Amino acid sequence: MKEIFFIPDRCRPGCNACQMACVSEHLLNKGVLSPLSGLPFPRKVQSRPIKNQIKTPYPHPVRCLHCDPPTCVESCLSGSLTKSPEDGRVGNDLEQCIGCFMCVAHCPYGAVIPVPTEQVSIKCDGCLWSKAPACVRACPTQALLFTDLETFSDTLEREKRYRDREIQPAHLSPARV
Repeated sequence: MKEIFFIPDRCRPGCNACQMACVSEHLLNKGVLSPLSGLPFPRKVQSRPIKNQIKTPYPHPVRCLHCDPPTCVESCLSGSLTKSPEDGRVGNDLEQCIGCFMCVAHCPYGAVIPVPTEQVSIKCDGCLWSKAPACVRACPTQALLFTDLETFSDTLEREKRYRDREIQPAHLSPARV
């Protein structure tokens, strides 16, 4: 199953192209006259340094990890959050959401976002109606990739080999006078 993966070394803080693309994509699909507060604005969070993972904090998109079992689905009182048996994705039906925000409190990753003005909680829908999510298509540095885990692992390994390569000195011929 394809997922959105994040490479922090490539991200340029302050770019926010992914956020703008998400808002634009959802405006396109909801209609121009829909209220902005009802849109699933993506968030970027500043992560704190974690031992052996990220040396410096980078803002990164918060996305649903489709946990197994998903605590947000288990805590949802209205049944608006469900996990698909076919592909294992957690989906959100905003029509059923009652705005209790239990899913927000139980999501261990902060991927479910409360929208108090609309009395709903929202999460990234992954732009499932398109080939790739809008945030991935808009990222100018390819810090966001939409691929499967195996391909992503290969990409990281290839980049590691490139960074760790030994650069040989150039052998130059003596200049002719």
